[in-house]
Amino acid sequence: MMRTRTTTRNVEKHLDVLRSLSWTGAAAPNASIASTPPQTRTLPTSTRGLSHFCRRTTFDHDNCAKKSPDFYRSLSHLKIFVTSLHRCGTQSMDLFLQQSGFRTCHWPAHYNQIDYQSRVADLEDQPDRVVDILRPMLEVFDAFSDVPIPAIYPTLDKAYPGSKFIAAYRNPFDWYRSVRRHCAKRPLDPYERVQYWRYLTDRPTHLDEVSADHLVAMFLRHYAEMLAYFDGRQDFLLVDVNDLDCGAKIARFLGTSPRKFPHVDRYSSGATEFISKFKLKWASLGRLKN
Repeated sequence: MMRTRTTTRNVEKHLDVLRSLSWTGAAAPNASIASTPPQTRTLPTSTRGLSHFCRRTTFDHDNCAKKSPDFYRSLSHLKIFVTSLHRCGTQSMDLFLQQSGFRTCHWPAHYNQIDYQSRVADLEDQPDRVVDILRPMLEVFDAFSDVPIPAIYPTLDKAYPGSKFIAAYRNPFDWYRSVRRHCAKRPLDPYERVQYWRYLTDRPTHLDEVSADHLVAMFLRHYAEMLAYFDGRQDFLLVDVNDLDCGAKIARFLGTSPRKFPHVDRYSSGATEFISKFKLKWASLGRLKN
């Protein structure tokens, strides 16, 4: 029991840090940490109460391997949806599932010379329509990862009952740095807009329009809402990408042979000034382990 709910506690821990920081609302990596009183911080109102969602979750990694009768069916019919935000180990998860024998689809944009992503344009805020557009690919492959999957998991859950859902968690400040590098100043593509518009009501077309605090808050909201949505269910697994037992936990969850979790396309550990300031604040709160 000592190792259970570890990743859930990480979400809760980062939520506490989020509330302890004095946000400036600046999006640039060199934004300073100001001494704004808590009541004037610019956190989105929708993030309130997320810590409560995490605390009431009774998620247990080890119990996820216990299957209900609904899961006793052939792997060829099993649908697996990776609900991590992009830049949260989705490529690594795709490779792991591929090595485990599943037919995988990472970033389901093109299939049979059809550009499905372009068909999603102007429908980014309609998950039912997005799932209908993706259905030809959803019927062919077993496992799906990357955008727009993490933004449409409730609709996928209803459309494909009996599926399994896996989310990989990483440090939200590392994620912030990663998505800044990944998206840079280019326009968000339709699949990315599906993800970001689910949480950001001003519907940004470029990621550099979004402040750092709103990105980190969005990240934490995504995981907290997933924990609340799947609370008490055994068809959802949350793992930490830095957990050495990550591969074994996923294998137990899926009923496949254990294997090491690969790490693909990982950025180096060098932090920007902005991330360093976050981590210094985190350390000062006694929540940073070397």
